[in-house]
Amino acid sequence: MPPSGGRHYGLRYRRWAAWGARRSPAWFIRIVAPFIGTCFALFVPKTRARVLANLRRIHGTRGELEELRDVLATFKNFAGALTESLAPQRGFYHPEEYRVRGAEKLDQFSQARKGMLFVTAHVGPWDAAATGLRGRIRVPLMMLMAAEGDADAGAFHDSLRSMSSVTVLRIGESELDVLPALAHLEAGGIVVAQFDRVLEGKRNVETQLFGQDFLVPEGLFRLAGLAKVPMVPVFSASLGFARRLIEVGQPIFVEKKAQRAQLQECASRLVVQLERHLAAFPTQWFHFVPPDSIEE
Repeated sequence: MPPSGGRHYGLRYRRWAAWGARRSPAWFIRIVAPFIGTCFALFVPKTRARVLANLRRIHGTRGELEELRDVLATFKNFAGALTESLAPQRGFYHPEEYRVRGAEKLDQFSQARKGMLFVTAHVGPWDAAATGLRGRIRVPLMMLMAAEGDADAGAFHDSLRSMSSVTVLRIGESELDVLPALAHLEAGGIVVAQFDRVLEGKRNVETQLFGQDFLVPEGLFRLAGLAKVPMVPVFSASLGFARRLIEVGQPIFVEKKAQRAQLQECASRLVVQLERHLAAFPTQWFHFVPPDSIEE
């Protein structure tokens, strides 16, 4: 989801951005990506307000200059993460550049050839949260994403993701859209999905993030229950240019016919792990949409 809400993020813009990300030297990207992020911040007042609300959810209200610094830092970090997602084949974005914490939690599932649902969020270099683990877990990877308003732009971005051997499954209004993901999990594959977005008309689970109401998609919990696979929180963060961290959280298990109370308990356990990551990297949460938005 772009900070401009998608209005200026169509196919033409994305092609231009991808060309720059693929062709420009590293020193140029290091300088220009933060500059572009700052420019976005200047021209999208509604999105700036959303970023500020996110930061206040984490920190509470602080001094005006401190808050402005972190708002701009969020947009700069977003530009860097987006640049990486548009150039997955660049040498300085290879998986060996990742520092991974908690990967041993995956060993029992990978050794048993059991599928896993990696649940992540729009935090840090989000596209790379799972692909950075590819050197440790060599199984097919599918990314679950909402359908974009500009289908051509979404298809173009998905073609870039395929360069990292990632299959993207776009989810629309039909409940049957998720069936390929279910089959993928049952066959021992990994599905990656973001849980800090909800879709209009879909069922959600109510929980709290930093003491404020927060919704997560119920469908992800049902998917894990049906496939009988663990939900594994996987969050990423930038530690500097072309240096990234992946944190693997505690797996969560959901019963096939879980009642509302168990869903809320699982959602709470998931969100607590997100809270810890956001507290450490507050300017890398790119949650740019209001709760009732369905923009990606």
